[in-house]
Amino acid sequence: MYCTKIKKIFFFPIFLFSAFFLFFSCDSASCSSGGKKVENSDYTIEFDANNGSGSMGNQTVVRGNSLTLNACSFTKSGYRFIGWSENSNATVATYTNSQTITPTKNMKLYALWSSAVQANYTVVHSLQQVAGSSLYIEQERTTKTGYVGDLTQATANTYAGYTVQPIQQAIILAGGGTTVNVHYNVNQ
Repeated sequence: MYCTKIKKIFFFPIFLFSAFFLFFSCDSASCSSGGKKVENSDYTIEFDANNGSGSMGNQTVVRGNSLTLNACSFTKSGYRFIGWSENSNATVATYTNSQTITPTKNMKLYALWSSAVQANYTVVHSLQQVAGSSLYIEQERTTKTGYVGDLTQATANTYAGYTVQPIQQAIILAGGGTTVNVHYNVNQ
């Protein structure tokens, strides 16, 4: 019986210390105190080259604050950087280079790439011959340059007595085979 009392007296303080330690414990991401979990107050923005090369450090922002995304320092041979997305397969950027954002969560941003190959395309400006007809005569032809896979950037000219019609941009093809027709109707 004397030995049992010594064991209880010796082990009881160790038990209390262990219980206290387990009840009030912290790690780097969260802290438990009194059964209440307190989340980390920062968000991390991670950058992924998405089959490109180079490295970029993560950015951290305090919850509720804005930050300007670091400029892309990744490269990809034969491609140009067009922006960032949380989807590695996206074709349209959600965020631009050095854009200011206010994150609401941790984010992994993937670099989006587009062809760096340029090609010429032709813009043909044609004037309607008779109001209401579908007969158009070429007035002017210009050559522009853009990136393969991007949309053309054809713009209207000004011709007295004519109104430009909606311009249907086209995807620029390699080899210069893309043509955009810009039609102008006679004013009535």
